[in-house]
This record gives sequence, C-alpha cells and structure tokens, in this order.
Amino acid sequence: FPVTIYTAKEQLKYNIINYLLTNRGERLFNPTFGANIRARLFEQITQDSNEALRASIMSSVESYFPSIEVVDLYIKSQPDYSTIAIQFSYRIKTSGQTDDILINIQNG
Repeated sequence: FPVTIYTAKEQLKYNIINYLLTNRGERLFNPTFGANIRARLFEQITQDSNEALRASIMSSVESYFPSIEVVDLYIKSQPDYSTIAIQFSYRIKTSGQTDDILINIQNG
C-alpha cells in the first residue's frame, strides 16, 4: 500500500487551492464554500472588477482560513482569452512559514 504523508503546510496549501478553484454552490451542504472565481470569467474584466475580485478573495480566504495571513495577492486578467491569473502569497500564523500559490483559470 502506498502511503502518502502530507505536512500541515502542504495540506493547508491544497485546501486553499481547492477553495480558490471551487465556485459557490458546488459543495453540497456548504453552499457558501468557494471563491467563485470561474463565475467572474463571464463578466467584463476591468481594473475595478479585478480590485473587487481581489477584495472578495482576501476577505473570504481570511474567513475560511484564519490560520493564515495574506501577504500579497496579485490578479492579472486577460479579457481577450477569458483568463485570470492569481498569484497568492501567505504566511502561516502559528509557524511563520510562507508559501505561494499561482493559479491560472481559463474559460473553456
């Protein structure tokens, strides 16, 4: 039997990625779970919408993951390709460890 061992840091990272890639309403019995990023690919992408997405991600991540502190969150949109790139840096409050996540989400 193969044994997979995850550190707390790795598990937290996978949980954050899962949260970012989930749309609200996808999880049964937890309809508010998810950053709802893919749903925004159908909206007109502007500087204001990027800032609104950034603020939404910051507040929801801090709410669902109180053990982390968001260090930096950068969003780059490519409206012609219906693509959003998210670069996310965070610090684990208890250990002081830092980590980064880079996610590219494309419609289609």
